[in-house]
Amino acid sequence: MNVYTVNGKQITGIRVSEDDDEIVLRVPGQVGVTKIAQEDVDEVVESKVSLMPAGLTTQLKNRGEFDDLMKYVLETRKP
Repeated sequence: MNVYTVNGKQITGIRVSEDDDEIVLRVPGQVGVTKIAQEDVDEVVESKVSLMPAGLTTQLKNRGEFDDLMKYVLETRKP
């Protein structure tokens, strides 16, 4: 999802949670989560494309690397 803030910033990530006070995203490449106050949100747009680079699986050398990738994907979906 893409979150656009009132000050013009765009934050792209995976929604961990959302309530009346804030949106919590897991941003690829960053440790931990990013919290955005609802009062700072201008617009939320669901992404139509995957965050995973196209053709990534064709670059993997073996089944172990694929398994590691799947483990990472599944773990990042957890709150």
